[in-house]
Amino acid sequence: MTILEHHIYELKKGLRDIALCTLCKRDIADALERLSRSQMSYFVQNLGPRKANIYFGNPECLQILQGFQKSSPSHMSPEEDFMLGIMLGYSRDGQYKRYQSKKRHCVDSLTSSMAMERSSQGVMQ
Repeated sequence: MTILEHHIYELKKGLRDIALCTLCKRDIADALERLSRSQMSYFVQNLGPRKANIYFGNPECLQILQGFQKSSPSHMSPEEDFMLGIMLGYSRDGQYKRYQSKKRHCVDSLTSSMAMERSSQGVMQ
């Protein structure tokens, strides 16, 4: 729980807008109790039978994240992933590069799947 305390400290000092902790389900209740005592807004995202993400901090940011309605960060679009990284306080330069890489990957995947679809339909380019 030391990392949780550190995130709470950073949020209270204004160093970041939100924080994310991935915890074993057995630790969730204690973490939520601590967040409630600190008057932190939060929401929990289940990741399966053993783990969950807890996002906490700025209520407006949390509302935006909840609007994404994804089962995990790995299912986010490049734009959603970019926004999450910025809100979490990650390096902006790193987020710019990550976004460009993810966007290129999406375009390459889409182009490849369209070519495969045309090929399966017997359409020539």
